[in-house]
Amino acid sequence: MLEMAVVMVILGLLLGGLLGPLASQRESKNLNTVNQQLLEIHDALLGYAAVNGFLPCPSRANSSGLEARNGAGRCQQEHGFVPIRTLGLQGPVDSNTRLLDPWLVPIRYSLTSVGTWEYARGVQLNGSASNYRVCGQSVCSEVLADNVVAVIFSLGENGNLTTTSVDELENTDGDDTFVSRVKSEASGSEFNDTLRWLSPNILMHQLVKAGRL
Repeated sequence: MLEMAVVMVILGLLLGGLLGPLASQRESKNLNTVNQQLLEIHDALLGYAAVNGFLPCPSRANSSGLEARNGAGRCQQEHGFVPIRTLGLQGPVDSNTRLLDPWLVPIRYSLTSVGTWEYARGVQLNGSASNYRVCGQSVCSEVLADNVVAVIFSLGENGNLTTTSVDELENTDGDDTFVSRVKSEASGSEFNDTLRWLSPNILMHQLVKAGRL
């Protein structure tokens, strides 16, 4: 019995030592995957704009992966999901055809409505300045990017469903400010969102190259 107890203790120590590195490797793999997803979406948005002269609208939960645009050419909502079918992208989806991140949470896409949906209807060379900004924290004492046209982001492992972090909540409150900062698991200030945004200058450059401006 003593020998069996010693064996069980050793096995427990070995398993405990293995679980930590395995979890770390899995998290690293997921972060690499989501960053690659956001890059592909970013490139697809630029490609779509080069072909059409404007950006696609966000999809809605019930729009089956298609952009949600009304008869007047305006978006039905500013904050929604990646229009995976409109962009012709591949990837895991849920029952509503929403593109999923490695944690099986729908990836979000926000497009500025400035200038009466100017960037969704026909970009102008001297277009209206966007009102989106990306900050290092919710109070925005550190502005990382101003005049952002669109933001695509993953809510990470917790999906922001149980968070009390004001920085994570900032990304789903439907306003014009987004937060991007170092990952943290500290209670009350956790942050595992991953963001990528579209600069108007990069968009304009792409449209000029494509002969759209």
